[in-house]
Amino acid sequence: MRNAGVFAVLYRARTYTYSLRLFGGILSLLLWGDSWLPAQEIDSGYVKKQVSETDLEVLFSYYTQDGEHSAVTGGEGTEHLQVYTPDFRLTHAFDESHRFYASLGVDVISSASTDNIDFHVSSASSLDGRYHMSLGYGQKFPKVGLEVIGKGSVSIESDYFSLGGDLFGSYTDGSQTNTFSLQLQGFFDDLRWGRLNPSTKHSPTKLIYPEELRFREWYNLHDRQSFNASFTWSRVLNRRMILNINPGFSLQQGLLSTPFHRVYFEESFLPKVENLPEQRIKIPLGIGLNSFIGGEWIIRSSYRFYWDDFGILSHTGNIEAPWKVGQSFTLTPFIRFYTQTASDFFQPFGEHSPDEVFYTSDYDLSKFTSIKAGLGVRYYPFASFLKDLSIRYSYYHREDGLYAHILSTYFKYDL
Repeated sequence: MRNAGVFAVLYRARTYTYSLRLFGGILSLLLWGDSWLPAQEIDSGYVKKQVSETDLEVLFSYYTQDGEHSAVTGGEGTEHLQVYTPDFRLTHAFDESHRFYASLGVDVISSASTDNIDFHVSSASSLDGRYHMSLGYGQKFPKVGLEVIGKGSVSIESDYFSLGGDLFGSYTDGSQTNTFSLQLQGFFDDLRWGRLNPSTKHSPTKLIYPEELRFREWYNLHDRQSFNASFTWSRVLNRRMILNINPGFSLQQGLLSTPFHRVYFEESFLPKVENLPEQRIKIPLGIGLNSFIGGEWIIRSSYRFYWDDFGILSHTGNIEAPWKVGQSFTLTPFIRFYTQTASDFFQPFGEHSPDEVFYTSDYDLSKFTSIKAGLGVRYYPFASFLKDLSIRYSYYHREDGLYAHILSTYFKYDL
């Protein structure tokens, strides 16, 4: 049962990097961002018919971290892990208006920290994986400036199964000045263990608690639902600047606690299992400005405010500066600053009061500041087969001592 902690590890890794599940998509947006200036449509007097086209995107990322505040052992202990994530994405354009999307990937986790669920630390070679795929279809309506995309997804690992849906729509006005986008997402998760274990006949059986706390059932539910809504208004201010405003709303319900996170209390030797409310509301608000400053430079700057009813307030500032070096290369240095307040339910190891109703020692919910900085290199050859090649490295550091290295490569092929 040492594999049962993979969901918590992957959740932590996504938190530190703003989600591993979404990392490939975020990276793609960053890599494609050089073409943010809108193209001018030319009335040529005839309708151009686009032949079918297929693009294959291959993303591989490597993530490694270390720290000494593991929530599995109550806020003290190793957080060492490594994650390898190959991801394949296929886009087929039947014509100018109709597209098919498919993706397939796996997150291979190598972690010593999650072996602490049962107190038997083996080594960082302890392996498990998360497998995920999605299918989607999109249609453009050029005459009215409308685009609609729908996707469905599935994800599975030893103690986690998720079904998801994603609906995206955007409208661009006739002047090509304003674009309005709306994205709706829903995820339905089952956190029981056993799907990848032959001894359970690959059926979910139970939640996994720390070894010494398995004398009782700590929760009376095992599922979780997440609903996200995000709205974006993008406006071309002039030929050199684009403004983006992005409010959002998220609602989570169900088992929001992680079953194998320990919490230690004042004057008590035996810990309890982490306990958090069964509902969480999150409200983010982002604003961004893309500026072409002349020569070969673009500055992308953004700020994000975040509030949730767990008591967390956060602020994020991000700056990127793509610099075009010749016709085929772009260098993109970037830096991100982040700060947040502590959740109402967080206390370090051994500092919780026994009369508290909700409690956690997960340092993702603590007060901290962090910084992430790095460099991206993009090569876009003028070849018919390989359309894009990019490498991106970043270093992450959090004031509680946690640090991480992230290296990713991205290839785009025209099939």
